[in-house]
Amino acid sequence: MSTPIIIALEAHVAADRLLADVPPMNLTQMNSLYRKFNQDADGSETFLAFLIRVQLGYDCLMIKWCGMWLGIETDGHTHS
Repeated sequence: MSTPIIIALEAHVAADRLLADVPPMNLTQMNSLYRKFNQDADGSETFLAFLIRVQLGYDCLMIKWCGMWLGIETDGHTHS
């Protein structure tokens, strides 16, 4: 039988594994991605699921969103 502490620890480990797939980003980029997620989640049920779709571009983050590729610059500017 799992205790609440074991359940919380298992959830934390699972989240760490998921976050390992998310490329590094600054807070401004994360805010821009959160704004896009709120505009249209594009099939993602959670913001974490949305973040897992982010890929590293040459000099920005890239995400396929609403049928197009968006680049998110380090200053938070988004462009297709």
